[in-house]
Amino acid sequence: MQLVSELTNAVPQLTQTQTITGAAALLGLAKARLPDSQFSSIAAGLPGSQALLTVAQQAGLPSSTDVSSGASGAAVLSKAGIPTNLGEQLIPALGSAISSRVNPQIANAFLTAVSR
Repeated sequence: MQLVSELTNAVPQLTQTQTITGAAALLGLAKARLPDSQFSSIAAGLPGSQALLTVAQQAGLPSSTDVSSGASGAAVLSKAGIPTNLGEQLIPALGSAISSRVNPQIANAFLTAVSR
């Protein structure tokens, strides 16, 4: 999956499994927080996003508590076993990957949704 390769290159300290889990958790969090129209644009422009959402669901990420409590993307990534310093690198890397594929305003909405 090209996205996973991009993210692994952007944050080389993450394993491929951590990258997949992290991207999945962030997409799940964004899906829970963004209006359907905005997330649909991300999903349409980001090949493999549906598979990543499946990974997120299977891992229970983000939890309903994460969504309702307003947990940040970094906090959700931490629960997934990703160190905070690497999570803080993964969030903008995924935002950049989204920005290169969809309207930059939607990419900014993604970053806002996962950075609360």
